[in-house]
This record gives sequence, structure tokens and C-alpha cells, in this order.
Amino acid sequence: MEDERGVEESEEIGGVTQPFVGMEMSSNEPMNSSIGGHSSTNDCSSTAMGSIQKSALVDIFKSGDLDFCCKAIKKIVGASMKPNLSDEEEQKFRDLVCNEKSTFKALWQKANRMTDRFTQRHGTYLQSTFDLPTELRATSGMGVVGRPAVEYSALGVRRKRTKEKELSELLIDEPRDKILKSVTRALEGDDPTDKDLRAIIKELLKSPTRPSKIREKLKAATPSPMSIEEAVSLMIDSRMPVSTYEMLKRSADAHDFSLYPPYYLLRKYRKDFCRPAEQLELSDTLASVSLQALLDHTVDRIFKLQQEPLLQFAEKLKNSTLKLQLIASWGFDGSTGQSQYKQRLNANENATDSGIFVTTMIPLQLQTEEVIDGKVLSILSGASSHQVCPICGATPSEFNVLNRPLKPIPDCNLQYGISPLHAWIRFLEFCLHLSYRNVDGIKTWRVKGGDKNPQLNERKRKIQEALWEKLSLRVDFPKPGGAGSSNDGNTARRAFSIENQVVFAEILGIELWLVQDLHVILCVISSSLPVDSKKFGEFCRPLADRYVKAYPWFYMPATLHKILIHGEQIISRSALPMGMLSEQAGESRNKLYRQDREMHARKTSRKENLLDVFNRAMDSSDPFISELSMSQRREKNDPNPELPARQLYSEEDDDSEIESFKEVDGALDDVELVTEQIEADE
Repeated sequence: MEDERGVEESEEIGGVTQPFVGMEMSSNEPMNSSIGGHSSTNDCSSTAMGSIQKSALVDIFKSGDLDFCCKAIKKIVGASMKPNLSDEEEQKFRDLVCNEKSTFKALWQKANRMTDRFTQRHGTYLQSTFDLPTELRATSGMGVVGRPAVEYSALGVRRKRTKEKELSELLIDEPRDKILKSVTRALEGDDPTDKDLRAIIKELLKSPTRPSKIREKLKAATPSPMSIEEAVSLMIDSRMPVSTYEMLKRSADAHDFSLYPPYYLLRKYRKDFCRPAEQLELSDTLASVSLQALLDHTVDRIFKLQQEPLLQFAEKLKNSTLKLQLIASWGFDGSTGQSQYKQRLNANENATDSGIFVTTMIPLQLQTEEVIDGKVLSILSGASSHQVCPICGATPSEFNVLNRPLKPIPDCNLQYGISPLHAWIRFLEFCLHLSYRNVDGIKTWRVKGGDKNPQLNERKRKIQEALWEKLSLRVDFPKPGGAGSSNDGNTARRAFSIENQVVFAEILGIELWLVQDLHVILCVISSSLPVDSKKFGEFCRPLADRYVKAYPWFYMPATLHKILIHGEQIISRSALPMGMLSEQAGESRNKLYRQDREMHARKTSRKENLLDVFNRAMDSSDPFISELSMSQRREKNDPNPELPARQLYSEEDDDSEIESFKEVDGALDDVELVTEQIEADE
């Protein structure tokens, strides 16, 4: 009699291991498979080509139709079968599979579709093999067809995708629960990762709504508190006073969310990490630190910022000691219009707090370049007047004589570079002064009566009104208190911009080509892209000739002479593009000094006020803190807003040294942009 035990009828044979593509199943090994819930190992080995143990075909015959079975068996036999079957051979293979499937179906029905009963009664059938006919097998002369078998983990991305697609096609008609349970059973082992995966899959299978709930839980962002460095960066970038920060912290704490760290930790961090360890020299009129202490502090912060790239670089070179040279530009500038306080100055009766004179150091890259403005350059080079060329010593009357022999140029005069920011302002003033005099009855460089000449003043007034009416530009208006004029960098950039060039030239009554070519030069020297010095010289010399022919009566100013005549020499001597050596970084801080002195510094004494301004400058220029908000500043400030005349830029991408060290200094982001843009252009 048949065994009538209440064995659970199931459509699933969960433990049978399906061979990988190309695996051959042995008919001589004892069957050692897992059918139903009986767990054992399947240690099948290959004997002859084109033979598959029938125990490996049980799931295939149960799970799909004839087409599915043929496709699955082809995957198993792999290279054992001829690669390209004829129609007749294909039909023969289908008939063979169909007969085997019918045999299995009959035996399965006799066992009443019970797994245990089928295993007990038909063990001989399961241990036998399914053999391909000789005419369907790959001949020995054909060799192994296709690529050699490679483990899945060693495959490339594309081949992995192909394997995954093939497996998904085999399982496309299988129930989802069956696939997941089979995966869970395949993860039986002591590996902690396997245990975690089993637990996750079992959690997913607890209920139909479980996956969506878990996904919603994962999507819910877990708020994380702000780090001390991020909080310091937030306070500095937003110009946030302490009272505002503490109010925000109290508000967040009231909602049970400790977003902001306590302010005392921020104050301690700034004192310990953002400022040099050396004691400051402090008085009523001076706050300073030694250059060596400032350099040591800057290097230390840059190394902290780029610690991981430096370690990787050292490991790549197999050298535990790296020799790096930090090169920086330096300069000084005055800022007037400061708030004046009532405390008495003890140091010097002639001292005043209406202005601040600041010496700054800017970390650049691998080579040094001292960059200063025109007034300081005239003093250092020994020029007798600001109207004299600080490079060659030529006087204004000699500027328009282009065929004269150039005077010997000391090498030291070329090391100070070009001042891009001041060049915009000087070129604007040059065009204005040329326009004031470009009228019949004046047309001379030195006007009789000077600024009191009524004809000159009347023309100046008309030009000022026209520029204000048509372009909304206020030019040549003195600022209150004698702190300069309304001619600044923003005014110059708007006047020379491509959309305003035509109107600007028409109002001034000067040649349009002069405005356009000056704009090209200004954009080139302000750009952080490398410039071809030879091409720059070839562009400037014809412009100088053309200008002298058009306006021989008006001597070009010293700044224009310096750039048109000596620009090629200066650029060739500079290791970095002129735009990277701009004094704009120092100039832009003048407004911050004024705000910090008024809003973020104590007023209890002059020493404390000056100390707070100095410390605030150190905090805001810290490389590590600045990097935290660098991406926002990159989006706001495009380093190369307008780049006409691409032929002036260097086509050589000789940035191997930059590429090697660009990870070292967080201040080298302009260099990275330069490299990327050059590669895109090429």
C-alpha cells in the first residue's frame, strides 16, 4: 500500500541547486540534493559533456512550459552543445526535452505530486542522466565556444548585467515569494552579511504592506546635528551675531532638536584652531603676528583639510615624507571711511582711526608672485611719479612714441605682475578723460586751466548725465569725505560689458574698436586661464599702433602703456595666470573690515576693538572653514564670467605639476577649473 502520511503537497522544490552555465552534472555520483524541506548539499561534479543529472531538472520541468525548459537546459549544458543548431537539430532537441518532460510528469503524477513520495519511489530516475545525442554535442575540434567561465564577482559591469538579465528571464514566471525564499535558503551560512540579508528578507515577507512601510522609514531623513566647524562657517558666512546664533539654538532646542552646538564650543574652536599659536603684538593702533607664525598656521590648516589626499599621495610615492612648498602672494592696501570712536589714542597724537592699513598674505599654489597695485609698485620701483611707467621709467610724453628704443628693464620690476582690478578702473578713467578732451578747441593732453576750464567741465557734465540716463552709471563723482570717487570695479565692468559697449562708445564719442579691444585685454588679464604671452603681445602691439594714429595728441596713461607694451614680458615671467594673482581678494575685504569693526568688535577699548577685527579676519580666512561653504561661493561667483578672444589663451595643457599637487591646497579651486575648462576646449 502507498504511504498515506499527511505530507503537505507543494509546488515548490526549494533546495535543488541549479547549476551555473556550462556546469556538467555527473551520473555516477550519488544524488545528494534537497527536495522539499529536506536540507542537504548537492556536490555534483562533471563527467561527460552533454550529461545532466535529472535531479537538477526537477524544478525546471515543474516550473515552466516546453519553451522555458528548452531554454533553461541550454543554459545548463552551455558549451557542451553545438553553438548553432539547424532547424532539424533544434526540433530534435525539443522532442528530446518534450519526451523527458512527459516521463517526469507521469512519474510525478504517480507519486500524487508529493515530494517525499517522489523521492522515495523514483530515486533511480533522479540519479540517472539526461544525455544529449552525439549530433547535438560540440565536437572536440570546435573547442570551448565563447569566453572561459569566470566567477560572477570577477566579471565586468556589462557582463554582470548580462548574467543578471539571463537569470531574471529564467525566473520571470516564478512567484515572488518563491524567489525570495530560495534566496533566503541560499544564504544559509555563518557569514554575518548572510545573516543580515536573511533577516531583512524575512522581515519583508512578514506582510504585503511591509516593504512599503520599510521604504517610507528609509526615506524619512534622520536629522543630524551640525558640527562645530559647520556652525563656525555658518556664523561667518551669514555675518551672524552671537545673539542671533543663541536665539536659533534656543528655538531648535525647544523643538527637541539639538541642531546647533553650544556657542562656547565655537568660541573655543576658533581660539584653538583658527588663529596662530603665537601671541599677537597688540596696541591701540596695531595688531600683528609674525609672518612665519602665519605661514605655519596656514600650512597646518591646509594639511588638515587635505589630509586624506596627502596620505594617498605619500602612499603612491611610497614615501612617508613629502616635501611641499607653499607659495603665497602678499600685498597691502588702505581702507578709509572707518567709524571713528571717542576713546583717546595713547600711542600717537597724529594717529586716526578713520582708516585701516592692512598687510595680507594669500596662499596660491606652487610658485610665488608678489602682486601689488600701481601706487605701491611706483614706490618700490623708484618711479619719480605715478604717471611714469614703473617698468621702464618712460614719461607720458614718451608713451606714444612706439618706435623709440625701449629703456633697459630691471628684472625686479617684472616680478610684481599686473593689477587686474585696478586696470579696469584705470581703463575706464582713460576712456573718460580721452572723451572729455576729444572735442574741437581742446584736443590736448594738458588742458589750459585744468579742471577749471569751462569747456572741459561742460563736456564732462554732459557725458556724466548721458551715462547716468542711458546706462545708469555714475562716473567721476567724488565720494563724501574725500574717500575716492564713484569710479569702481563694478562701474568699469558694466561700462565695458558686451551689451553696453556700443552705447558707451557713442556717448563718449570714441572709437568702438578701442572699447572692444580694451575689454578683451581686461577679461584676459582677469581670467584664471593660462594666457599665451606671445599671442597677447601680438594682440596688444597693433592696438597700440592704431591708438597712436587715431589719438596722437593724448598720451596713453602709465597703466595702459604698462599692459600694451610690457604685458607680454610680465605674463611670460609669471608662473600663474594674472587673474589668479589679482588683488581682488584683498580689496574685497575692505568692506568686511568696516562691517566687522562696527558690528562684530567690542567698543570697550581700542585694543579690544582692533583685536576682535584681527581675529575675525583670521577666522573668516581659515582654509578649513572656508572650504565648507566653497561650493556656494562657486555657484555665486563665476571666476571667468566673460571670455572673448579665445585665441589669446594658451593651448598647452602643461598642468602636470598642478594636477599632482592640486589636492594639497584647498585654495587651488581656480586652478582645477582652469584645467577642466582647457580639457573641455581641446
